[in-house]
Amino acid sequence: MKLVSVYKYKGAVKILYELLKTRPPEACISHKKMPSYEKHKKFVRSAPYKYWYIITSDMGSVMGAIYLSRNNEIGAWTYIQGYEEQAIKLLMNKHPQKRFLANVSINHASRMRLFEGLGFKLLQRTYEKTA
Repeated sequence: MKLVSVYKYKGAVKILYELLKTRPPEACISHKKMPSYEKHKKFVRSAPYKYWYIITSDMGSVMGAIYLSRNNEIGAWTYIQGYEEQAIKLLMNKHPQKRFLANVSINHASRMRLFEGLGFKLLQRTYEKTA
């Protein structure tokens, strides 16, 4: 498994958009509906994360994406469940920090188990009220 910078990977914007479309509603905390491709492209070009990678197999196949935010929050999604743990470990080894965080939807139990299995501890619950 390799991590290749989104900004050096040909076709990354399209790959990230296609990957975003595979996420179930319970996994999404940053948006309620799928953004347009143009809005997504603008987001990617804004370089919102400290590090952002396309996850590839050793053979070069795209497996997913992972990022580390400026607040040291990890976000990862792969096409085939089960590779996230390896990708997260690879990211943490590549960019050692004193503290890592992960924001997980309360409705996404398997993602909670993933981070708990990696030694992450629950810190808070966040509430939202919309108009």
